[in-house]
Amino acid sequence: MSLDKLYGRTVVLDGSTLIGLALAEEHFESLKRAIINEQISPLTHELAVIELLYIICRKASMNIAKQKFDLLKGSGFINIIPTNMLLEDAASIKCRRKLALADCFTIALAVENKLSCCICKNRKGAEGRDKTRTICMRHAFCA
Repeated sequence: MSLDKLYGRTVVLDGSTLIGLALAEEHFESLKRAIINEQISPLTHELAVIELLYIICRKASMNIAKQKFDLLKGSGFINIIPTNMLLEDAASIKCRRKLALADCFTIALAVENKLSCCICKNRKGAEGRDKTRTICMRHAFCA
């Protein structure tokens, strides 16, 4: 699903997408603009925030990770849902599919609220270079 089809919607973002936004990675610039311009309303869960914190901690430091999280939280642009609200749904998805546990929480949040979700995936291109792509799915395709 293209980004312009998500305009006017609430969209669930995974940890990798949060990281890309927090680090101002080029691939996420159009999503960032859409969020700032309030064309898209982002939603995420606590496990995605944990991913944001530990990945940025490994790349830089925990102080920088906390600063990035505080900026994200303080911006008021994103709502963070407590993980305990998604436990059974995430476990059910994990039981049925071979997915990362954090992705199961992202999908559970999308399905529970009948929203689209964006999951960022890294893969090797034909040239051996990393290529990042964000997969956006309607909730019907998530479950």
